[in-house]
Amino acid sequence: MVLPDHKPAFRLSDYDGLFSVLDDEILVYQPSSGSIRLVDELGLELLNLLQKSPQSIEQLIAAIKTNFNTSSVENLDAAILNTISQFQAIDIIEPDV
Repeated sequence: MVLPDHKPAFRLSDYDGLFSVLDDEILVYQPSSGSIRLVDELGLELLNLLQKSPQSIEQLIAAIKTNFNTSSVENLDAAILNTISQFQAIDIIEPDV
């Protein structure tokens, strides 16, 4: 997998840390829209990391590989990039410019 040449950082835009686990499903609340989103464990870990501070893709990948049980995730880098893309599309995260 090839990462972009520039190293954009991402930050939370519409997530305040509220989540709930219901029958192995992780539900995340978006306060501005009142929406509830279904995320997986990887997604929740990414949100927790970004809640601490804005981070680049490289920082997120390194932190996930260090702190997250990655045995259940095939092609971790692609899964992280896909999750970041999905979170951007629904305005949970945004570039930190």
